[in-house]
Amino acid sequence: MVVTAHAGAGTRQTAALKAQAVLDNIARFWSGQPLEERVL
Repeated sequence: MVVTAHAGAGTRQTAALKAQAVLDNIARFWSGQPLEERVL
């Protein structure tokens, strides 16, 4: 599996929010929970 984030330009705050969303989804994946932001 390859996991990549699509991130456009933005502020440091939006970059931090995007990074946190990715980390939250990784934690959900490893704990067997459904992903919040799922892209197929």
